[in-house]
Amino acid sequence: SYCAQQHASIGTGNGSQTTFTGTVPTANGPLYPNELYIVAGGITGHDNGSGAITGNGVSASINYSTGAISATYAAAPANGTPLLIDEKLSGAIQGMMQNSDDARTDMLMHRYGLATLTSFAHSVGMPNTQLNDYVNCSGPNYLTLDDGDHLYEELATGTVLTPANVKTLFSLMAGKNYDFSGIWADLQKIITQVAPSTLTA
Repeated sequence: SYCAQQHASIGTGNGSQTTFTGTVPTANGPLYPNELYIVAGGITGHDNGSGAITGNGVSASINYSTGAISATYAAAPANGTPLLIDEKLSGAIQGMMQNSDDARTDMLMHRYGLATLTSFAHSVGMPNTQLNDYVNCSGPNYLTLDDGDHLYEELATGTVLTPANVKTLFSLMAGKNYDFSGIWADLQKIITQVAPSTLTA
């Protein structure tokens, strides 16, 4: 999590080493193809979606399921240069939504800022929402049922996002498109039982 000031890394340059190996954490779900970068100073490698990461001066391979990565540099990274593993915003959002990944949630909170996110929540009619710290840090953070209900109403009416973006957001959520808990079929039965006759699951 971000409160521990951790950044995925496979090592630090020493001025002579050119090959590095390590493991990117996958405890909360797999890594996503086409979503990863490896950064060492001014050298950046991009994931090609097939397990290879290439760039000007670096060649690497990654296992999306286990997180195992091996990288070789044409020139040794300078002494003290961290070899960092970064992820595109789309991959971070997908992991946060589908796997309830707190680390990815923390990084998104850091990207936009706690105060900015709180202010945005207030601006869309969620006055009781307050983000004071990162997930699993000292906290506490607040989201009331009224604010949560209001957010879904705003999504349903296309107020805070366009209908196309709402569709994309919902497609990233755990459930129909990613049923990691195995309850989607039972959930549809419940929805059908309690929904008005004009609606379907």
